[in-house]
Amino acid sequence: MASIGEIFAEARRAKGVTVQEVEKSIKIRAKYLAAMEENNFNVIPGQAYIIGFIKTYANYLGLDGKDLIARYYQEYQPPGDKSNYDLLNASKEKPKSTNFRRSLAIVIFLILLIGTILIINSKNKSSGQESLRKVKQLEQRR
Repeated sequence: MASIGEIFAEARRAKGVTVQEVEKSIKIRAKYLAAMEENNFNVIPGQAYIIGFIKTYANYLGLDGKDLIARYYQEYQPPGDKSNYDLLNASKEKPKSTNFRRSLAIVIFLILLIGTILIINSKNKSSGQESLRKVKQLEQRR
């Protein structure tokens, strides 16, 4: 199985571009691109940059960035460490419960709003009938 660096280097050569051309196009320094092609991820300053660079470079070359990021974690993540990739994937389920809660809150709010409007309208009808009755009584006295 080819390493991440070999996959990058082979795809870049197949596309017919140099590391310097890629650098100008995707704004990642050539030394970091070369380091990735040599599987030397220690040169890149931090995990967030490594993941971002892998994704950007993969997309530029027409490769599957998510697959290469998963492969990076499999090959370079020390055993026992909780992978950031796993944490990111696990956090994708949260918006579903947030959307459900938001929808539930909106439904409850609408029910309360409609109930309040109905109560106010029923009071207005009864007070309107009382006013009409008083006007008729006053007219009869004259």
